[in-house]
Amino acid sequence: MLTEEPSRVFEMWVVWLYTGSLVPFSQPTDGDVRLNTTRLVVDAPLMPGGSARDGPRVEEIELRDAQAWADIDLVRINLFARKYDIPRLEAHALATLVKVNERCNWTASAAAVALAYDALPPDAPMLTYLAENAFECALMKHVATVLIGPTKTEFRVHKEILCCYDSTFFQDALNSSFVEGESQSVWLDSEDEATFGAFLSWLYTGDVALPPTLET
Repeated sequence: MLTEEPSRVFEMWVVWLYTGSLVPFSQPTDGDVRLNTTRLVVDAPLMPGGSARDGPRVEEIELRDAQAWADIDLVRINLFARKYDIPRLEAHALATLVKVNERCNWTASAAAVALAYDALPPDAPMLTYLAENAFECALMKHVATVLIGPTKTEFRVHKEILCCYDSTFFQDALNSSFVEGESQSVWLDSEDEATFGAFLSWLYTGDVALPPTLET
């Protein structure tokens, strides 16, 4: 008897049985109105049709499908599969959630995280992913862009790290009401990529790793 399972989970399972695909249903409403299913957007979603140079490629229909998912449904289908020993479905639900969040640049919702923490053991892959996703997205919320040289080569750096060594230059620029503070972007037009790369190596590791062009 599966009477205790949510009907939408059962429907997703049946579709998966017949097609091998997980298909998003409408956003949760019945019984879910009290849940916080809001997902923080930490960056713009991937652009449909982008080239390899522009970053990961995603088709428009893939982006629409990703945006249609409520992550709590994927956590629920993962729990369902784990409960009834369906490892392929369990893995498929997790892989789909990872893909959705990467395409949309979303965090997990508070409702999905709460459900997973209440129902899963600490070593469950779904729980591990949700914890890592929350941590990474918390960092990505505070990322600044540094443009280097006349070609404006882009480096994305965590703002707290960039400003943590009492750098009044970066602190003043990124916390100002001017264009740099509004865009969280700084252009160092007279610097070169190799030097700034060595600077970033020191910021993140405490060591200066010189590229071949700077080695003596």
